[in-house]
Amino acid sequence: MRQDGKSHSSSKAAATKGEGAPSKSGAQKRDHAQMTKEKEAATLSAAWPVNTYVLVHLPTPTGHGGCPKDSLRRAKIMHARVRADLPEDQAKSPSDFDYYLHISKVNRRLDDWFKFDKMLPYDANKDPLHPKHPIPQPSKKPKPNPKQDGKGGGESGDDTDESGHEGMDRASLAQHKQVTKLKTVQRILIGKHELTTWYFSPFPKEFCNRDMIYFCEFCLSFFRFPVELEHHMKRCRMRHPPGDEVYRDTITVGGGGGRGGTERTLSMWEVDGFLARTWCENLCFLAKLFLDHKTLAFDTAPFLFYVLCELDDTGSHIVGYFSKEKESKEGYNLACILTLPHHQRKGYGKFLIEFSYLLSRKEEKPGSPEKPLSDLGRTSYNSWWTWRLLTLLRSLGSRDSVTLEELSAQTGMIIGDIENTLKAIDCLKYTGGRYILALPPKLVDFHLRQVGRPTIPVDPNKLHWSPFRYAEVLGNAGAAGVI
Repeated sequence: MRQDGKSHSSSKAAATKGEGAPSKSGAQKRDHAQMTKEKEAATLSAAWPVNTYVLVHLPTPTGHGGCPKDSLRRAKIMHARVRADLPEDQAKSPSDFDYYLHISKVNRRLDDWFKFDKMLPYDANKDPLHPKHPIPQPSKKPKPNPKQDGKGGGESGDDTDESGHEGMDRASLAQHKQVTKLKTVQRILIGKHELTTWYFSPFPKEFCNRDMIYFCEFCLSFFRFPVELEHHMKRCRMRHPPGDEVYRDTITVGGGGGRGGTERTLSMWEVDGFLARTWCENLCFLAKLFLDHKTLAFDTAPFLFYVLCELDDTGSHIVGYFSKEKESKEGYNLACILTLPHHQRKGYGKFLIEFSYLLSRKEEKPGSPEKPLSDLGRTSYNSWWTWRLLTLLRSLGSRDSVTLEELSAQTGMIIGDIENTLKAIDCLKYTGGRYILALPPKLVDFHLRQVGRPTIPVDPNKLHWSPFRYAEVLGNAGAAGVI
């Protein structure tokens, strides 16, 4: 998955069924599409208009014990649909629709469908969020505000959180938002875990606009109905990712204070996107549901996937992964990184980051993650970079000097990331034509407390891996007459 169009997904996966059916002429298809579009427009004419701002009652995990507390937030209508319990030809008023809303000034992962009774009209000239203004009742259809048309000015200028899209020009960002503005899959079931999706993923047409998609947690095939998954699981013999296991370690989590923790066995698998195309494509369809800043295109072959699993008696259960190009001209050591939502906040994100830099040190090629990073990815990287550099510098003791090249060799980080990290925590200053490290013990202790220590260490002695030699593979393939 890459922003620049290189891909982890396949055009084959987007093909629809019914290849043997007679095809309609181009004119017939256009006429049918036009009629469908006109019918939809006529139906939605009774709904509140797209790009209109409203207020929505949004449950937020605040208050005593984390109990939900209803909060009123401004939101923008992105789309409308007739309620599921109502025939389309009976939709006559705004209350007959559900509305897909983008909550202002927050990440798009919170975008979702809302019932009409959760919404209130919003007047930009008389902000009801302010205590002195009464909250209006949804008795009248809100009037579209020219300042709210999404074309700039007024309220739209600060409406969207664009973090994670650095490096995309305005036209590319607008196109990305248009294509991905609606989630077409609301939930997935993978293994025993039911997950609410965050973003759009370009599943084949027959899987779109479904409340739930069912994944096999081993081969990552996906299905529309639970009975299909049940039949598949009786036949599926895969119990781990289709690649080479390059790392395994048993760790103890929890415990403390003299109490015993829980043992957990972790394994890391290297999967070649050329040799296991279908599995990697399915992985990317799954990952895109939780990544906004990457786009899917058509080819997994240039990538290696490093898949982290928890191992038990039933098999290897996927926790997260990162991918990297087999040969990166830009020096990237990571293209995409994801920890599945039900495994987040367990230390797996930093484990994946540390593992990617362990591979960079083994290759003797300092690397950096591909940009842009998501908001969660950027937070994890900044935290790991700070921890890695400060712990390394502290271990050097009373040395008079250390070069950026030495730090790069020992961490696997590129010099630019080292400089930016140390400057951000006010430990690197440029004076007199050279860099000066300023490491007051109190400042170091403060930043180490802020970022915390990775809870799951990577043991380099448990790695059994050799670098992928892209030039050698091409040479061998050419000698064999493959290319």
